[in-house]
Amino acid sequence: MNNNKSRRQFLKLSAIGAAVGASQASAMSVLRPQISHRNVKALVIGSGFGGAVSGLRLAEAGVQTLMLERGQWWKPDPRPLHNIFSANIPADHRSSWFKNIASPPVRIDTPIIKYAGVLDYADFDGLRMYQGAAVGGGSIVYGGVTVRSPSHVLQSIFAGVVDTDEFESKYYPLAEAMIGASEIPDDIYQSDYYRYARIFTDHAHKAGYETRKTSCAYDFDIIRQELNGEIKKSALIGETIYGNNNGCKKTLVQSYLQPALDTGNLEISPLTEVERISMNDDGTYRVQAKIISPWGWVQSYLTIDCEHLFLGAGTVGTNKLLLKAKSTGDLPNLNEYVGSNIGNNGGVTWARTIPEATGPNQAAPLNVTLEDFNNPYGPLSIECAYFPTGIDTHSLVQLGVFFDETNPGPGTFSYSEDKGLSLSWPSDANDKSIAAHRHAVDHLNEVNGGFSGVPILISEPSGSRTAHPLGGAPLGLATDAYGRLHGYNNLYVMDGTLIPGSCLANPSLTITALAERNIEAILKTNLTQYS
Repeated sequence: MNNNKSRRQFLKLSAIGAAVGASQASAMSVLRPQISHRNVKALVIGSGFGGAVSGLRLAEAGVQTLMLERGQWWKPDPRPLHNIFSANIPADHRSSWFKNIASPPVRIDTPIIKYAGVLDYADFDGLRMYQGAAVGGGSIVYGGVTVRSPSHVLQSIFAGVVDTDEFESKYYPLAEAMIGASEIPDDIYQSDYYRYARIFTDHAHKAGYETRKTSCAYDFDIIRQELNGEIKKSALIGETIYGNNNGCKKTLVQSYLQPALDTGNLEISPLTEVERISMNDDGTYRVQAKIISPWGWVQSYLTIDCEHLFLGAGTVGTNKLLLKAKSTGDLPNLNEYVGSNIGNNGGVTWARTIPEATGPNQAAPLNVTLEDFNNPYGPLSIECAYFPTGIDTHSLVQLGVFFDETNPGPGTFSYSEDKGLSLSWPSDANDKSIAAHRHAVDHLNEVNGGFSGVPILISEPSGSRTAHPLGGAPLGLATDAYGRLHGYNNLYVMDGTLIPGSCLANPSLTITALAERNIEAILKTNLTQYS
């Protein structure tokens, strides 16, 4: 990265942000934020995988539904050369949710000004958790990986609560069809942009490991247009973590939210941050929120009363709202399992430096996975990630996902007024997952040559950053079998908070399928007039 260029960009954006901020501050000194009140039948907090499913199925059933999303609504721009989202390197203010540093899971940090960008991260003792902040939630910033958890893992994490045979035969296929994922076609896979993936596959097979093509939510016809030079490059230069700039990544906006909006029964309120949830005397719920500008200024306050409240704000957001409500006495009957079984999906980021040239251009999507289910430390999957640095580093970046059946979710969230949301994360929480990954990497190096790590860029394996935070309201413990929180009627959890700690796969598909299963039951029993 050119440090001088990055510094000039930062100073330029800082000047722009200061001018906009001063203008808004001047206006705010004259006009106080308005306070408004609404009543709705159903309210969904969050527009990610769980929230989007809830919004569509409620709207299809004829339930008038309001969806609150703290992030912006990033709509397509018809100008062919205009980028809606930030580049990877250098990142700009559109990359991150009110941060001074754009700091993705693989460390390439860039100074930026604070703005309502698409990727948020929350730092806790021992673990950083990433999450989406946009209409479409995590689907805007994820890699598009859409894979099933193995049957034995589903049986372990949902033991006695979910009919896993039905889940795999009915709800996984439904979620896959809605998201529209597929494997990378061979003509694209054989291009020079995916040389890194072919080398990874060859190394895995020589070391005796099985691999599989990874199902991805991408429009490969658009990637073909990139390869043919018909449109600007986006996937081919690795744009994913901050959004894709030519529409080839399929998001929840396309698959779930637009069909819901088309019914006329769903309204989405972007840039709306929920601050408090509570119960009214009549058993309905009250949600208090603030509507902000993209630069963070409060424009108005909104209070909403609803009969049915669906929480899909992600592991960090949903846990914060629930534990705050329990701590303050707004929802005192939440049980002791709320905040429990927090995990990082057993995730480990690591890399290998190898003799072969892997290419300066490594394209999205991630498309191949190594399966090491006989690892002595426990079952492990390793995905080969693209590393679009623009130089040939002779390296393969690997994302490991590990499942510890004895303790998939070792962390615990708590809330206090002075500290906010806190995480108790054991110091040895990542030890087994790192050991499992190191065992596989050592074997790959022994057979194929090379050494662990990439000098300067990635020196050691790490489980301290996760794009897959899970847990906090484990299904069947904090909730019933369908996400209804114990102690309350018509209050539901619909996101990855239901999954205890790890699911040995990128969790987006499992969250989507679980939400499909749960909302189907909720519509039949809690909203019977609409079923």
